[in-house]
Amino acid sequence: MRNRPPTTRESVTHKAVIYAPPTICPRCKEQTDDGRVKFFFTVGYVYEPISIPSLSISTMGRRRPIELFLHMDESGGTLDGLCDSWAIATSLYWQCPDSDLRVWVEKFSHQEFLPKGLTKDDVVRFAQSIVDYVARWVGHEFLPKEGQPVTYNKTKEDGDERNGQQNRPGTYPGEHEPDRNAAL
Repeated sequence: MRNRPPTTRESVTHKAVIYAPPTICPRCKEQTDDGRVKFFFTVGYVYEPISIPSLSISTMGRRRPIELFLHMDESGGTLDGLCDSWAIATSLYWQCPDSDLRVWVEKFSHQEFLPKGLTKDDVVRFAQSIVDYVARWVGHEFLPKEGQPVTYNKTKEDGDERNGQQNRPGTYPGEHEPDRNAAL
């Protein structure tokens, strides 16, 4: 039995871009796209009520996601259909009373398949896939800090080594690292 979401509910929409390597045609050896994958996702949520019996009050608690909509920039393709189906299945899971968001984040974080690459998001600096990006972002946004699963991203100050290069904040594909010793 699932808990249907209320007719009117709050949501948060997030734009994401994964800078994947460009696709090269194996026969003609020409570049078929720029590798950039843009998508939007919307997470509808409700507030879990918290009641304090000793004070005879109830208040709005933490946000709990209840539905997911995933919109690819290029609709109609196989990837768009699979992402849409995954979002529907995720929404149905989140509407079950016994669903655990932490388990969902652990299961879908770091799922690796194409497209994957760097992002401009501070929470998910390198996405292993679209599913990985969404799962890690939702975990960061909706789980309490002490309940978040361990991720492979380091803090902004630490940087993170990927593909043998140092990836520091402010460096994205096509950008050079700023000179930290330059006079202001």
